Amino acid sequence: MIMLSPLVIMLGGNQENTASVMQVAVLELSQKVGKLVYESKLYLSEPWGFHDQPPFLNKAIVLESLMAPEAVLEVCKSLEASMGRTESILNGPRLIDIDIMFYGNLVMDSSLLTIPHPRMHLRKFNLVPLSEIIPEWVHPVLGKTISELLDFCPDELEIKILYK
Repeated sequence: MIMLSPLVIMLGGNQENTASVMQVAVLELSQKVGKLVYESKLYLSEPWGFHDQPPFLNKAIVLESLMAPEAVLEVCKSLEASMGRTESILNGPRLIDIDIMFYGNLVMDSSLLTIPHPRMHLRKFNLVPLSEIIPEWVHPVLGKTISELLDFCPDELEIKILYK
């Protein structure tokens, strides 16, 4: 029997059309990668890393997928490019960013992809949307739930619900 793996993806961006681009990205991912199971609210967060830029919008989704992680990454990068994402400075402004947070309990570290996302536990803009939809998910490396990671997150930047 083939088992579908829960794939947890974070979407973000901070340009004028980011909210509508994110809606299209969720639809495209659900058509190309797997069935949409959960979708968080849309959050507004202060920029992390490079602070001299507009605030970010963030959203987490969970899909059920049979695709290989590298194939999912390829779809994500292709979507970003087709939606107008261009390379900028590290942690700088961008229209859309699509990151794989978890893929079931998979742990991998290759030249192309690290799962779970290596810095997600340090960022409230990741943990707050994730805690809304998968609060009891256990990080396969750190052994803590998303709620526990949020409780101990060192990030002090503000994040709030933008749309319910």
